[in-house]
Amino acid sequence: MTGLDNTKTNINSDKAYYEITEPKTGDHFLFMALEGGFFTDANNEFSDAQLNWLDSRLNAYKNDGKNTFILEHANFDQWGAGDQLDKPIYDLPLKFGNTSTARLKNILCNHPEAVIITGHTHFKYSLQLNYSNNDKTSATMLHVSSVGGVRDIKNRTTRINDTSLDQTEGYIVEVYDNATIFYGTNVYYNKTNPSATYIVPQTTSAIDPPATQPSTTATQPSSSATENVPTEFDTKPSETIIWGDVDGDNDVSIVDATSIQRHLAGLQKLDDAAIKRGMVGGYDELSILDATSIQRKLAGIIKQFPVETGAQETLAETGANLNTLRSQAKAALDKYWALASYDQYMALKKAYKENADYNTLNAAYTAFSTAVSNFYPGDTITVRFKAPAGWNNVYAYVYNDDNDKLAAWPGKACTKQGSYWTVTVPTGMYNYIIFSSGSNQTYDLALGITKNQGYTVTGSGTGKVIAYPYQY
Repeated sequence: MTGLDNTKTNINSDKAYYEITEPKTGDHFLFMALEGGFFTDANNEFSDAQLNWLDSRLNAYKNDGKNTFILEHANFDQWGAGDQLDKPIYDLPLKFGNTSTARLKNILCNHPEAVIITGHTHFKYSLQLNYSNNDKTSATMLHVSSVGGVRDIKNRTTRINDTSLDQTEGYIVEVYDNATIFYGTNVYYNKTNPSATYIVPQTTSAIDPPATQPSTTATQPSSSATENVPTEFDTKPSETIIWGDVDGDNDVSIVDATSIQRHLAGLQKLDDAAIKRGMVGGYDELSILDATSIQRKLAGIIKQFPVETGAQETLAETGANLNTLRSQAKAALDKYWALASYDQYMALKKAYKENADYNTLNAAYTAFSTAVSNFYPGDTITVRFKAPAGWNNVYAYVYNDDNDKLAAWPGKACTKQGSYWTVTVPTGMYNYIIFSSGSNQTYDLALGITKNQGYTVTGSGTGKVIAYPYQY
């Protein structure tokens, strides 16, 4: 789309680095190029011309009230995001022995208002190597993981290449007047990871759209001869409708409810036929009540849709007035935003922001709360571990970044349940867990705040660790 590719012709014609202005906000996107080639540790990657261009653009945009995002491929050696600072693992970072790298660092330190997004190392988000502003001395630096197989680090010393082909990770980004939110997301499962979500204070505003131009197309006079002719839809024989089958796959599933939520939140556009199939609540327009009806039928709460029984779906107010419900919805959005799907979050936020009526808001709140309750474990979480053969006893050493421990090494004794060992830990208090047999152990594993976490280890504690996907 940009005309940029990997040919010498384009690089020599000044297409290697360029900028794009986002049309709705005027925000600036500056795309940089590794002019020195792949071996970033050995070359001066950036020409003086490219760095002069970057510096001039950042200076020009510093106080214009818009956001500036820089996209550049490689991470820095022992600085910023993307790798361990004290024990770097990736062997091809930008090295400060190269003068262009040192100058780029200096430019970024002069522009803390900017955001620079890099990749290169592919390390998975749960390693917590994704964000840095170098103690507020530089631009905000964000690391993007990998499309396809992400990489892991074993015992903080060894890189494990492309361990999880179902762990494609990226960011879903929302831009507000006073901040930008980067939602770290497993885009294979379409699930948000709250431990890799970052709020960056920034300032921007939407550009007023141009005034609507009058139409130059002449209005055609209506013909009295055709005024009362039935439409094509009216004259067709009636077809069997599978109520609730919004996506048209001849099956009713949670995907259909999600499609309605996405449509109402403005994230997806349903055609007229899909909207008609989705109007299961018995009303004359598609609403969040229809998504709720689908969820209720899938859960077995109702046997038929209201449109099939002739009754309208209602959600009776149970002693709580609209103001109380709005307070509950706001609290849920603030506290549990990462535990529902992105679509459910957006649907509830839209209903709240647009001061929806009680039934509409309650339906969105119910769908959101149901999703949260499916994943939020309460005050404790239970972690399952499938140990290698020969591990007769298993201990869980649980700790956090402040070195607070659940129990001294080797940790808390796990309980055998079938083929798994389990341990219960307080929710949200600890970040990491190490399983050991006393003589063998796993490396440090990320500990989230969701139900049904589990790990399988092959070999004798030194082999590959497979984590069950986060359930967000």
